[in-house]
Amino acid sequence: MSVAVSNRINDLMTVLRTTEDHSITQLQEIALELDTCRRKVKKIKSIYHALNMFNLDVTQRCLIAECWCPVEDLDQIQQALTNGTERSGSTVPSILNRMSTNDAPPTYFKTNKFTRGYQAIVNSYGVANYGEVNPTLFTIITFPFLFGVMFGDAGHGTIMFLFALGLIVFEKRLKNYTGGGEMFTTIFQGRYIIILMGAFSIYTGLIYNDVFSKSLNIFGSHWNPAYPYGRGSLDNLPTTSDSCQEKACVVGDRTCILMGEGEDMTTIFPREATPPRYPYPFGIDPVWQSATNKLVFINSYKMKMSIILGVGQMFFGVILSIFNHIHFANYHRIFMEFIPQILFLLSIFGWLVFLILYKFCSYYKPLITAPSLLITLIQMFLEFSKAPNDYVTRKPDDDPDLLNEYSVFGSDQTHGAIQVHYTIRTVPVPHRCKPWVCLLHGAGEVFD
Repeated sequence: MSVAVSNRINDLMTVLRTTEDHSITQLQEIALELDTCRRKVKKIKSIYHALNMFNLDVTQRCLIAECWCPVEDLDQIQQALTNGTERSGSTVPSILNRMSTNDAPPTYFKTNKFTRGYQAIVNSYGVANYGEVNPTLFTIITFPFLFGVMFGDAGHGTIMFLFALGLIVFEKRLKNYTGGGEMFTTIFQGRYIIILMGAFSIYTGLIYNDVFSKSLNIFGSHWNPAYPYGRGSLDNLPTTSDSCQEKACVVGDRTCILMGEGEDMTTIFPREATPPRYPYPFGIDPVWQSATNKLVFINSYKMKMSIILGVGQMFFGVILSIFNHIHFANYHRIFMEFIPQILFLLSIFGWLVFLILYKFCSYYKPLITAPSLLITLIQMFLEFSKAPNDYVTRKPDDDPDLLNEYSVFGSDQTHGAIQVHYTIRTVPVPHRCKPWVCLLHGAGEVFD
């Protein structure tokens, strides 16, 4: 009896193992075709989703669809319909007709793998109407370049460039890779953006002479041991650290710094030294690494360059709008939108750019009299609240402890306050007139 039961158990175990092995084999075969099955299911669902948007004709034997498509793709669509008819064995051919309509077409921009990421960035801010200028073409350069201006590190830019280059070289292998999650997918889709961002970061980093926050002395510093303007002579110039302390009065009561081991490498702060006869060939002179005001100078330089280029990009964007107004014959928008936008942009931010360039080209002696652009801009709006007759014109001599907190033009805020005064008063007037002009045109124009 026990032998029979044991044999029965062995037979059942054999059947179970055989069944399990067969199930594993089948599952392995299914796993190989799982991606193919998923693609088929998605295609079938998309086909039925599209068919659900079709309409039946009066005989209920044909399906009618109305859709927008690019004109240049009509031949390709007709060929696809013909191929579908032949493959399905249908005796009724597919018919493609162009219909006339007064509805505004949707916006469609043809992109490729290089421009797709830039178009997505532009679309995140807003999609242009049909027939309007597409700013993506200009964004391909301006977006990564402005990033490079603000980032400005050749070392980190090289890492970004090489990383994006690897994604581009192996893009066929990584195209269907899903192990990295949403973050990797986003980075992979923006690989052409990242490679340009890295390239421009390398370029601006070399201009800033910034490689992993360190400077490269490639051409040798062009700052020579010098003395402040109008003080001492080259004969009395200290050449060693000891003589620097002895002749501190010659260099304006400031401590000298030693730029090298040689006795002839002693100099003072770069901002107070005599300008070099031959400027540094490319970028910022590495002597700034030893300056006490290095961070103040470099950060101010980067910030001001970013402001100049950023305002220039905004100005260029406003300029593009005039082509849209002319194309759609909306000439009233030139006076109601374009001109007020230009006035407002140039009166405030354009004025700030002018002050930056003016300060770049000016020399202030003593250095403490160099004005603060931030204070200048703030004072414009503070003086705006006063009546024109109450505008205060102050001179640096009135408060010698705060010389750098006055305006670029000798602390005179009159012109800036008047500028803000009339800008804020005149710009809203055209915008108030726009709805009435649109009503007179009677074209059903949407009020923005």
